[in-house]
This record gives sequence, C-alpha cells and structure tokens, in this order.
Amino acid sequence: MKTLVMLIALLGFGISSNAFAKKGTQGDTAVMMGKVVKEAFSHGKDNKPIEGVYDYFFQSGDKKYFIKTYKAKFGKDELEKWVGQSVQAKVIFMARGNWDDNGQGQSRVGEYIIVLSIKKV
Repeated sequence: MKTLVMLIALLGFGISSNAFAKKGTQGDTAVMMGKVVKEAFSHGKDNKPIEGVYDYFFQSGDKKYFIKTYKAKFGKDELEKWVGQSVQAKVIFMARGNWDDNGQGQSRVGEYIIVLSIKKV
C-alpha cells in the first residue's frame, strides 16, 4: 500500500512538473521526468549525419528538448551515462536561444534546457 501511494505521488509530481516545464518561460527552473536521448548530428541542406558527432535531448512525454552542453555542468561525457534511462532531471528551461554557440560559427537557435542534476527513477 505504501509503495502504491508513493508511486501515485511521484507520478502526480512528474506530471505537474512536466506541465510546468512545457509552459515555462526563459530562465524557469523545473523538475522533469523522462529520458536522455542521443541522436546523430545532421548538417547542411541534405541533412547529412556527421559521423561520430551527436546531440543530446531530453524526452519528456511528447516533447523533446535539446540539452545544451556548451559551458554546462553536464557535458556530453556525463550525459552519455544516462542515455536511454528513465530519469528525473532538474533543469533550466530556455524558451529561445543559441544551442551550440561557442563563438566559432553559426549556432542553431530554439528552445533548450540546461541540466542541473539528474537522478534515476
């Protein structure tokens, strides 16, 4: 019975947290349930995948957020450990900004998150 109550509480918290993040504005901090997804980086008009280069996303429900790793606590090496796992992540939601701006060229622009912490659920 205790386990069932805890599970319902966690699901309710996860649903309300995810709803908050989807409606978040620039700079909001949220806790989201989901999984880290790794995808091949594609470039150019042909959308040709670049071998050995990957982007990381946070999949939460029907929404997928780009995870910004440049100058972030969770770089690609750290995120790699979490790929495919069900996790709870504390994030900063950015409604619009440069995804991969490192001062060395054009950056993709859109909404993204910065991961502050991750734990397995």
